[in-house]
Amino acid sequence: HAILAKAPSGLAAESIVAQPGMGIEGRVDGQLYRIGHAEYAMQLAQKPLPAAPDEHGTLVLLAGESGALAWLVLRDSARDEAADVVAELQARGIQISLLSGDRQEEADRMGAQLGIRQVFGNLRPHDKLELLRKFQQQGDVTLMVGDGVNDAPVLAQAQVSLAMGHGTQLAQASADMILLSENLRHIPEGLQVARRTMRIIHENLAWALGYNLIAIPAAAAGFVPP
Repeated sequence: HAILAKAPSGLAAESIVAQPGMGIEGRVDGQLYRIGHAEYAMQLAQKPLPAAPDEHGTLVLLAGESGALAWLVLRDSARDEAADVVAELQARGIQISLLSGDRQEEADRMGAQLGIRQVFGNLRPHDKLELLRKFQQQGDVTLMVGDGVNDAPVLAQAQVSLAMGHGTQLAQASADMILLSENLRHIPEGLQVARRTMRIIHENLAWALGYNLIAIPAAAAGFVPP
């Protein structure tokens, strides 16, 4: 969306091929272009990688069959409520990890801004999946929140998964739930409701077990009608 907002109107791409975790290829006015990771984009021209700008943010390269055309710098901004939500979840004893496809430096910057100490950057979709499986092998029950195509495999693997309402269709199809409100505060609220629900279920089972332990022997002994 950020790129389209700056693009001239009237252009249309054809023969679009998306490579998850790498970028997108397509034809514009008969010319083939790629945009995404620098290595992926430059494979089209079979030329050495151009020097990257010294910028903070996620670097994206646009290349054609003739070579590199432009660097684009994308900078993420945290949601207003994100830091408070992370702090609230951590206060409840929940370990928060940031799994990002961005450069490690950019992922670390966002992690520091949100108070997340466990930050993993430069991850491709299969890297995120392997990391999640490692958490699960350690006995962790995982809740994955994501919105992109690259998050789809991890959303499908997690015990509980939540896709954002504005996320890609693939992410939404892979998740257990969709956060239509886009408000992250509903995550700790949802966890609170889920835990309260489980507590009520356990209480109901305990009452039913206690009742039957008393009533069934009493009925068998003839003290009360069956």
